[in-house]
Amino acid sequence: MKKGIFFLGLWLLTAACAPTSIEEYRKEGEAICYQFTEDLKKIHAREELVKAIPNIKHRYEEIVDLLIGVKEFEKEHFGEASDPWNTANFLASEMLMVEMKRIYLIEGGREIMERAQREALFRLDAALRKESIRH
Repeated sequence: MKKGIFFLGLWLLTAACAPTSIEEYRKEGEAICYQFTEDLKKIHAREELVKAIPNIKHRYEEIVDLLIGVKEFEKEHFGEASDPWNTANFLASEMLMVEMKRIYLIEGGREIMERAQREALFRLDAALRKESIRH
Protein backbone atom coordinates (compact mmCIF):
# COMPACT_ATOMS: atom_id res chain seq x y z
CA MET A 1 0.00 0.00 0.00
CA LYS A 2 2.77 2.45 0.95
CA LYS A 3 4.62 1.73 -2.29
CA GLY A 4 1.38 2.23 -4.20
CA ILE A 5 0.74 5.61 -2.60
CA PHE A 6 4.37 6.65 -3.14
CA PHE A 7 4.10 5.45 -6.74
CA LEU A 8 0.95 7.50 -7.35
CA GLY A 9 2.31 10.56 -5.57
CA LEU A 10 5.44 10.61 -7.71
CA TRP A 11 3.43 10.04 -10.80
CA LEU A 12 1.02 12.87 -10.14
CA LEU A 13 3.79 15.38 -9.61
CA THR A 14 4.84 14.65 -13.17
CA ALA A 15 2.94 13.91 -16.26
CA ALA A 16 3.91 10.84 -22.17
CA CYS A 17 3.96 10.67 -25.67
CA ALA A 18 7.53 12.02 -25.76
CA PRO A 19 6.83 15.16 -23.69
CA THR A 20 9.22 18.04 -24.18
CA SER A 21 8.80 19.74 -20.81
CA ILE A 22 8.19 18.76 -17.22
CA GLU A 23 4.80 20.47 -17.50
CA GLU A 24 3.87 18.15 -20.38
CA TYR A 25 4.83 15.18 -18.23
CA ARG A 26 2.60 16.51 -15.46
CA LYS A 27 -0.32 16.94 -17.84
CA GLU A 28 0.17 13.44 -19.23
CA GLY A 29 0.26 12.04 -15.70
CA GLU A 30 -2.92 13.89 -14.84
CA ALA A 31 -4.63 12.47 -17.94
CA ILE A 32 -3.59 8.91 -17.07
CA CYS A 33 -4.83 9.47 -13.53
CA TYR A 34 -8.25 10.59 -14.75
CA GLN A 35 -8.44 7.62 -17.16
CA PHE A 36 -7.49 5.20 -14.39
CA THR A 37 -10.14 6.77 -12.14
CA GLU A 38 -12.79 6.30 -14.83
CA ASP A 39 -11.74 2.67 -15.28
CA LEU A 40 -12.08 2.01 -11.55
CA LYS A 41 -15.49 3.69 -11.35
CA LYS A 42 -16.86 0.90 -13.56
CA ILE A 43 -15.89 -1.78 -11.01
CA HIS A 44 -18.43 -2.69 -8.35
CA ALA A 45 -17.79 -6.37 -7.60
CA ARG A 46 -14.89 -8.77 -7.23
CA GLU A 47 -15.71 -10.45 -10.54
CA GLU A 48 -15.55 -7.12 -12.36
CA LEU A 49 -12.23 -6.36 -10.68
CA VAL A 50 -10.77 -9.70 -11.76
CA LYS A 51 -11.91 -9.06 -15.35
CA ALA A 52 -10.33 -5.60 -15.25
CA ILE A 53 -6.87 -6.82 -14.18
CA PRO A 54 -5.31 -6.55 -17.68
CA ASN A 55 -6.51 -2.95 -18.00
CA ILE A 56 -5.38 -2.10 -14.47
CA LYS A 57 -1.94 -3.58 -15.17
CA HIS A 58 -1.80 -1.48 -18.32
CA ARG A 59 -2.53 1.70 -16.33
CA TYR A 60 0.22 0.86 -13.85
CA GLU A 61 2.62 0.26 -16.75
CA GLU A 62 1.70 3.65 -18.22
CA ILE A 63 2.51 5.26 -14.90
CA VAL A 64 5.88 3.51 -14.70
CA ASP A 65 6.73 4.50 -18.28
CA LEU A 66 5.94 8.07 -17.35
CA LEU A 67 8.02 8.00 -14.18
CA ILE A 68 11.00 6.54 -16.00
CA GLY A 69 10.60 9.17 -18.71
CA VAL A 70 10.51 11.92 -16.10
CA LYS A 71 13.72 10.67 -14.47
CA GLU A 72 15.47 10.64 -17.85
CA PHE A 73 14.08 14.08 -18.71
CA GLU A 74 15.20 15.54 -15.39
CA LYS A 75 18.68 14.14 -15.92
CA GLU A 76 18.92 15.89 -19.31
CA HIS A 77 17.14 19.11 -18.26
CA PHE A 78 18.43 19.67 -14.75
CA GLY A 79 16.75 22.61 -13.06
CA GLU A 80 13.53 22.71 -15.09
CA ALA A 81 10.66 22.61 -12.64
CA SER A 82 6.90 22.46 -12.50
CA ASP A 83 4.67 23.79 -9.76
CA PRO A 84 4.22 20.77 -7.45
CA TRP A 85 1.41 22.59 -5.65
CA ASN A 86 -0.73 22.86 -8.78
CA THR A 87 -4.28 22.14 -7.59
CA ALA A 88 -5.00 19.98 -10.63
CA ASN A 89 -2.34 17.56 -9.34
CA PHE A 90 -4.22 17.19 -6.09
CA LEU A 91 -7.65 16.87 -7.68
CA ALA A 92 -6.57 14.07 -10.01
CA SER A 93 -4.73 12.32 -7.19
CA GLU A 94 -7.59 12.65 -4.74
CA MET A 95 -10.14 11.32 -7.23
CA LEU A 96 -7.97 8.29 -7.97
CA MET A 97 -7.31 7.63 -4.28
CA VAL A 98 -11.04 7.73 -3.52
CA GLU A 99 -11.69 5.11 -6.19
CA MET A 100 -8.76 2.96 -5.07
CA LYS A 101 -9.98 3.03 -1.48
CA ARG A 102 -13.42 1.99 -2.70
CA ILE A 103 -11.91 -0.88 -4.69
CA TYR A 104 -9.94 -1.96 -1.61
CA LEU A 105 -13.25 -2.40 0.23
CA ILE A 106 -14.34 -5.04 -2.28
CA GLU A 107 -13.62 -8.54 -0.98
CA GLY A 108 -10.00 -9.28 -1.94
CA GLY A 109 -9.72 -5.90 -3.65
CA ARG A 110 -6.54 -4.78 -1.93
CA GLU A 111 -4.73 -8.02 -2.72
CA ILE A 112 -5.88 -8.01 -6.34
CA MET A 113 -4.74 -4.41 -6.83
CA GLU A 114 -1.38 -5.09 -5.18
CA ARG A 115 -0.80 -8.10 -7.45
CA ALA A 116 -1.79 -6.03 -10.49
CA GLN A 117 0.84 -3.40 -9.72
CA ARG A 118 3.62 -5.82 -8.76
CA GLU A 119 5.28 -6.16 -12.20
CA ALA A 120 5.16 -2.42 -12.84
CA LEU A 121 6.69 -1.69 -9.43
CA PHE A 122 9.48 -4.22 -10.03
CA ARG A 123 10.25 -2.53 -13.34
CA LEU A 124 10.24 0.90 -11.70
CA ASP A 125 12.48 -0.34 -8.89
CA ALA A 126 14.92 -1.85 -11.41
CA ALA A 127 15.04 1.41 -13.37
CA LEU A 128 15.64 3.45 -10.22
CA ARG A 129 18.37 1.07 -9.04
CA LYS A 130 20.03 1.22 -12.44
CA GLU A 131 19.92 5.02 -12.26
CA SER A 132 21.39 5.10 -8.74
CA ILE A 133 24.28 2.86 -9.84
CA ARG A 134 25.17 5.35 -12.58
CA HIS A 135 25.62 8.16 -10.05
